[in-house]
Formats: sequence, C-alpha cells, structure tokens
Amino acid sequence: MSNITISNGTDNEFRLLLPFYVYVLTDPSNGKIFYVGKGKGERALDHAMEVRKLLVSGTKLDSAKHKRIKEILDKNLEPSAFVIARFDEEVKAHAVESVMINFVYDYDGALTNAVRGHGAEFVRRYGDWQILPGIDIPERVRSHDGTFKNKNVEALSASGAYDLLDRIRQQLTHQNFAPRGFAAGTPDRSFDPGESNGWLGLIVPIHDVDFLVSFSKSCNPTISVANTVATRNQRAYDGLAHIETFMGPNFHISQPKNRLVRNEGIYRDFGKIYPDGKFTAIKPIFEPDNLEALYKMLDDFRNILSSKHA
Repeated sequence: MSNITISNGTDNEFRLLLPFYVYVLTDPSNGKIFYVGKGKGERALDHAMEVRKLLVSGTKLDSAKHKRIKEILDKNLEPSAFVIARFDEEVKAHAVESVMINFVYDYDGALTNAVRGHGAEFVRRYGDWQILPGIDIPERVRSHDGTFKNKNVEALSASGAYDLLDRIRQQLTHQNFAPRGFAAGTPDRSFDPGESNGWLGLIVPIHDVDFLVSFSKSCNPTISVANTVATRNQRAYDGLAHIETFMGPNFHISQPKNRLVRNEGIYRDFGKIYPDGKFTAIKPIFEPDNLEALYKMLDDFRNILSSKHA
C-alpha cells in the first residue's frame, strides 16, 4: 500500500492513500473526457510525457489517444487528469474502469481507449437497452400447472386470511358501507390485488371515491385509494383534494401507480411530501385482532367526504 497519507479533514488524523485508482483524461480546451484509465502512483500524469518522447524520437503516433494528446499539446495545453475513485485491490479498479469505459462514457463514442477493459463482456454498453444474456436477471420461471397459485392459496387459508376477509366485509356492511369484491367480467376485476400472488382485498366505495382494503397471509390490512374506473372523474378528484385539505399539510395522496389500466395506475398511496418535494408513502397497517382503527379511518373518510357534499 502507498505510503502517501491524506488528511480526513482534521488536524491530527490521517489515513493511507489507497494504491489503485481509476482516472479520466480531459481536453482542457472544452472539458470533454477522451480517455478512461486504471493506474497507481503517477500513471495518470505520464501520458503527455509519453507522446513528447515519441515525437522526439520520430515515432509515428498510431493510437487515437496519442493523436488526441498531440492535438492538445499543439495548442500549448496539457491534458488534465482527474482521479475518479481509489481502491485497495487492483481487481476492483479494473471493474470500475470497465464500467466507465463501456457504460458511462461510451467506448464507441468520444473515448480514445484502445480496448474495452477487463471483464467488458459482462458490462452493458452505453445506450444498449436490449435484453442481454449473461447480464440481465433471468426471467422468473413460473409453472403453469397451478402450483404457484395453489401454494399461495394454501398459505392464505392456513393464516386465516379468508376468515379475516369475511369478518371485515361483515363489519363494514354492519356500519353501512357497501364493500364489493372483484367479480369476473366487471371493471373491478383489474383492481384485484391478486389471490394467485397471495393477496386478498375488497373495494369500499365512499361517495365518489373507491378505497382498497388489502392484505397478504400476514393478515395486516392496509388502506389505499383504488383508482378504479368509477374513481376516475372530476367529482372523485375533488373529493381526494378535499381529504388532503382536511387532513392537513402533512397528508398527501400519490398519483396513480403500479400496473396500468386504461393508461393509469391501479391505486394511490397515502403519504407526505417533504420540503424537497419528495413524496414518501405512509401505509396505514392495522392489527388483525384490533381492527377498530381500520373501521375508524374509513368512517373518517366518509365524514370528510360527506362534509364536502353537505
């Protein structure tokens, strides 16, 4: 390891400078990167000297890198070298160098590198978004004999999820809600959270807004906005805005997300927006043995929306 030390920002603490690094050479006349390299010691600073020696000896400049450096020298300038990252092992530097050459800075574009680098066959090339065997994650193999679905259905049954769904439906009906399922052949079918994937749920319509109560074998229900066809109208949008206003500045409802139905996502999350504008979802999760908070949240939404229509 190098004996060179660098300060970490304090007056009395130093650490060793890692020996291997990845660097770039830039043209100072325009700031453009034309070479990515891996080195140690002062390797990044040697390139201009190499070209000068070749010119003095009368050797023809064959490489694109040397020709580019000569163009810079002819302007009475020097190529600028910038270390991008340092590593304790050479193999790590090789890996990052290859990623930068092939994916970040485009080997086939403005770079003058003669080779793509170590392990380049395992690095996606700049601008290439096709499926690449040996690089992309293989598609999950699913059986079509019902095994996957049956396994999830068995898990839901064993956890008591079906009984919980019936209990929630009965209680909501008792509280004068009108919960509905995801019957085949209806517009609601596309919004089913997916029994085959291990999820159960039901839609709870409140005025012009449909809410989704859903849960997995964990039996911890959560609530979101079901962006059903019935919810996609101005009255529903106004109702959601009314809920946001009523709940205060720290409560927001996300834009439609997840799988698209008629070009819109199937549900909206509750959450908050931070000062930097970033939305963070906050899922209300309810205990299966104490669902009063779930029923109260839905009742609160009903009261809020009722006040809008009053």
